[in-house]
Amino acid sequence: MRYCIFCGVKIPGDAKFCQDCGKGQPETAGSNAPEATAEEIPDPAQGVLASPQGKIILGVGVFVVMIALFTGTMILVNAK
Repeated sequence: MRYCIFCGVKIPGDAKFCQDCGKGQPETAGSNAPEATAEEIPDPAQGVLASPQGKIILGVGVFVVMIALFTGTMILVNAK
């Protein structure tokens, strides 16, 4: 088994295209090409929270949205 180089989904070893994203896969250099281990392939299920930078970006985004909601609420309350 191989993994799609674009989306990380498992694909058959002889697949020319990924069944999930549909993108073409490069040809392997024969049957004795080394298979990728689980440590080398990032898990797409972990998403944004897989890295510390992702956690920081998500936290800042949540903070900005909360400020916008609070500000909008105060503007509506004071407008009456």
